[in-house]
Amino acid sequence: MAVDIKDVEQVAQELQQKFDDFKAKNDKRVEAIEQEKGKLAGQGETLNGKL
Repeated sequence: MAVDIKDVEQVAQELQQKFDDFKAKNDKRVEAIEQEKGKLAGQGETLNGKL
């Protein structure tokens, strides 16, 4: 069974699209985590100030 270059290119394009989709979702998730981390740090500072 011979492998066509077009088949390899198609699979590579599909993999790239799936990776790009994953990366976009992951970047949003990481950004949300960083924002929450900043909020928690601010709350920690507030609590430390009250102590």
